[in-house]
Amino acid sequence: MKRPLVVAGLVCFLAAIAVFLTIVLSSKSGETRLVVVNGMGETIRGGEIEVCGEKLTFLDVKPGETNRFSFKIPRKSSYRISILSASGQNMTKELGYVTRDAVFEDWLIITDHDVILDRKSVKRN
Repeated sequence: MKRPLVVAGLVCFLAAIAVFLTIVLSSKSGETRLVVVNGMGETIRGGEIEVCGEKLTFLDVKPGETNRFSFKIPRKSSYRISILSASGQNMTKELGYVTRDAVFEDWLIITDHDVILDRKSVKRN
């Protein structure tokens, strides 16, 4: 008779721990703001950035223009960026390192021959 009560109590206890851990771990996800700058001498026809399992896309970015994104960081990751310029040039690069323990504003500056990462630390509120 007591055995079903013990099992039910144990199940409730484990469920409560699972909910608690889910809340704690999800609240520790950092957030990164990302700014993509077209520093090329031509329009970027299309681009994609893969980070933390997300795909961030942008289209028709003229020279000097920017695109802004923000995303949660559930795990460690890096940026993988692919772009196609108006002249047909393809560029792919993996760079940077993001972690959920910090809040950043990252700038990816796309030049004619490279992608440069400029990281700025952001104070938490």
